[in-house]
Amino acid sequence: MANPPDSDEKDAKKPRTRRRSAPNSADLISFAKAARFQGIVESPEPLIERQTRLRIEEADAEQIRAQLERKATFEDWRERLLIKSGLAILIVVGTYCLVLNALPGESTERRSWATSTLTAIVGAFVGYVLGTSKK
Repeated sequence: MANPPDSDEKDAKKPRTRRRSAPNSADLISFAKAARFQGIVESPEPLIERQTRLRIEEADAEQIRAQLERKATFEDWRERLLIKSGLAILIVVGTYCLVLNALPGESTERRSWATSTLTAIVGAFVGYVLGTSKK
């Protein structure tokens, strides 16, 4: 004789049906008649006060924008100056190192110094380019 399936297996195979909740409705009229709430009605901001407040906020925003623009201009100028001067120094030193490596009469010590300096310059340039691309 076969064992009857468990009731849990029967329930697992049946699709679950959703129960509908009773309709909820709020009776606002009876709530208002019962005087269970208090409210304060205030008039909106007067026109003159609103215009004055908006003018003040606009002037403040304009001042903040101007300050940020001046700061950004100074930072851009400083960064450009540093980049140009650093690039000029690197070009001079790099050219000197290339000339030292190209001359046939230079000692191996000076050539190794020039090669390591060129390697450092190239490494710094690659690091700078990769660092600025991540920002």
